[in-house]
Amino acid sequence: MTSAPRLSALLAAPLAAALRRPGAWLAAFAGLTVLAAALLPGLEVRVDGESLHPADHPTVVASRHDRQRFYEPEQVVLLATAGPQAPSWTSARGMARLARLHHDLERLPETDNRAVRSAFTLLVPPKPGAPLELRTYLDPLPTSETAAAAVARRLRADPLATGLFLSADGRHAAFYLPLVPRDRQALQRHEQLTELERRLPALAPPGTVLSLLGPAVAEARLGERVLADLARLVPVMVVVMALVLAFALRTPGGVLVPLVEAAAVLVWTFAAMALTGIPVTLVTTIVPVVLTALAVTDEVHLVERLQAHLAATGTADTGAAAGELADAGADPAPAGPEAAVPDRAAVRRALEAALAEVGRPIVLTSLTTAAGFLSFLVAALAPVRWFGVFVALGILLAMAFSFTLVPALVAVLPPAWFLPRRHRRPGGSALAPGHLEGWAARRPLLAAAAAGALLALLVPGIGRLAVQDSWIDNFPPHSPIARAERLANRAFWGTYRLDVVLDAPAGAEPGHFRRAPGVAAMERMREVAAGAPHVTGVVTHLLPFERLATALELPPPVSAASDHELARVAALAEAAALRIDLRWFLTPDADAARARLLVRDADYARARELSAALAERLPPALAGTGVRWHLSGDLPLAVDVVDTVVRDQLRSIGWTLVAVALLVAAAVGWSAGRGPRRAAAVLAPAVAAVAAVLGGMGWAGLPLGIATSTFAALTLGVGVDFGIHLEAAFHRRRAAGAAPRAAMALAFAHSGRALRWNTAVLAAGFLVLAVSGLAPNRHLGLLLAAGLVASWLAAVLLLPALLAGGRATGRDTGRGVAGDGQRRGRTATAW
Repeated sequence: MTSAPRLSALLAAPLAAALRRPGAWLAAFAGLTVLAAALLPGLEVRVDGESLHPADHPTVVASRHDRQRFYEPEQVVLLATAGPQAPSWTSARGMARLARLHHDLERLPETDNRAVRSAFTLLVPPKPGAPLELRTYLDPLPTSETAAAAVARRLRADPLATGLFLSADGRHAAFYLPLVPRDRQALQRHEQLTELERRLPALAPPGTVLSLLGPAVAEARLGERVLADLARLVPVMVVVMALVLAFALRTPGGVLVPLVEAAAVLVWTFAAMALTGIPVTLVTTIVPVVLTALAVTDEVHLVERLQAHLAATGTADTGAAAGELADAGADPAPAGPEAAVPDRAAVRRALEAALAEVGRPIVLTSLTTAAGFLSFLVAALAPVRWFGVFVALGILLAMAFSFTLVPALVAVLPPAWFLPRRHRRPGGSALAPGHLEGWAARRPLLAAAAAGALLALLVPGIGRLAVQDSWIDNFPPHSPIARAERLANRAFWGTYRLDVVLDAPAGAEPGHFRRAPGVAAMERMREVAAGAPHVTGVVTHLLPFERLATALELPPPVSAASDHELARVAALAEAAALRIDLRWFLTPDADAARARLLVRDADYARARELSAALAERLPPALAGTGVRWHLSGDLPLAVDVVDTVVRDQLRSIGWTLVAVALLVAAAVGWSAGRGPRRAAAVLAPAVAAVAAVLGGMGWAGLPLGIATSTFAALTLGVGVDFGIHLEAAFHRRRAAGAAPRAAMALAFAHSGRALRWNTAVLAAGFLVLAVSGLAPNRHLGLLLAAGLVASWLAAVLLLPALLAGGRATGRDTGRGVAGDGQRRGRTATAW
């Protein structure tokens, strides 16, 4: 592993080159950036939910195999809502409108021929002993309201009709539209859905609202919303960063240089993604926001130190006073008309002095933050791994640019652009740290006790944390898709499914699930499923079998029929394939069958509870049948994605801790056990902050999900920066001869202002996500901002006790603090 000091020395060569010929350096850099930008049009965007599935997970593999064995085109649900002035779907006029709409939907080029299903295709259960007649409820269409009322009564008595096709009040009708398979159409799925939505208004009967919904629609619309949200957030991010930098650094250069660096980092990072063929996914869409915030932070420290040195050079302060200002890092004297504007040579000297102070911490914080993101490599989901790799790449690019691009920009911009015009409070000391930092430096044990008390209040909330996620919660409650989803869940069995797939025993006779043993196994499974939590409806091949068996006057249950009688039932069902499509539930050889369980208001918690209940109840129910079973479908896949992401993110915390601890210990040295102790001190504030925010989430009832679980590793990787900068400043003062408490006060005076503004920059950057239209992004932004503020606060409260100890020495006096600043000549450089 290359240690931070050696890497700093390695970066000294390009720094010298950038300062010698900044114009040529910038021209070459601009050319490379233009070449990188030329790669961006080739960047692929994949924001479908399938890109999040863990490819090798058993449920994913099983679901993919089931899609090949059963007839399973991608399907959307069309909800048709009759307005107050429109006739009910159960009236004569309404039934006629429903039939016309059904025929129009069958003719759409986006739908799969005559596979559309609605109340128009629902078969009337045959009557026992009557001549077998396969007809639908709306064949023929009723011509009077009296006839329509009779049909409506029969529909309401059919659970399948009220569960899938017509609401009890007759105001909502559902149409199930299998889409043309992807190998038979040229459009991408989201383009196909957009085209379908474009055609729907022309098909809608007067006074009727048509809405597409279901998992496929939710995924497509979520991807569109994420991209639109990102296009809105990036400009907001730039404006917020510019305002915070202007307020913090008070100079044009302090705004321009960090933003130029951040833009370069984004172009080069996304060019690397395009070059390697890695697409933008739902996970990586927040990369611009994250990288912009992180790329700016190093330059806050660098520009703040540059300003301090320039101000000390440009004022009347000389000798020890100037050294005191530069070494302590206090606010310089106000630059006014009496202060000379430094020349370019002075700017170069000030920049070199600034990098000598903060160069090593910049390298170390960049490495530790990159290590935090690289811990995502343990994730099972490829998009999460890509997110970690390319954010880490962007952070390392930002570190390299701090020693190349930034110095070249500083060298060519007007020197006056970096000289701040600000004023200290009357009577304020140039060497005094902030109020909170000063109190913590004077009372380290009390400060640590205060931090401990806050942790004691918050950390127990971790025990209340739960995992929860839902696709529909990604949309605002007032959005059309969310409103339609709520209506459909109130009116029908639900739009999300869990499939239980049964496979014939090894060595079973062909057509097992058309024979009595297979039918009996499915009957047992259906009984278990119907009593499972949150299941509102179960659909299997038993339903047409039972209705046709009734017409043949076979007594229930169907499994009591002979194989010959079941063969007649199956033949009738296949003969009626126009209205009964067994391919959804039986494989062609009938050696596998599945039941479709529908769930209202599906989310992670409900799907998890349902899966657990099935895992407990199905084995005893199927014992002795030899039948094997597994779960597939929308809900098991969603559960596995959430489980995988949350588990991976919690595991990445441990890897982040290990990587950061090793980097910090290697950077500060292993001699006499100093490295591990200092590494522990540096890590403690970030660890405490993560624990505090997780506890706060538990008390607030905010669950862990796909988005919110990522904050912990991010906070740990970024939050350790505060400890690194303070530890570096503290030990620089100790090396100059300052007593522990005096060194701590000087460290706060040196780095406190930059750290406060760094916190503001990071928090403001991540809070941009809080104005996102997506609830997960809002929660992630709030958690990241809270985690970083907590990391800064924990560093201020804990590090005085961890680094300086609790007892004062004779040299820990106010005069000692001021006097230590005069030892500038004895201070070791960071290079």
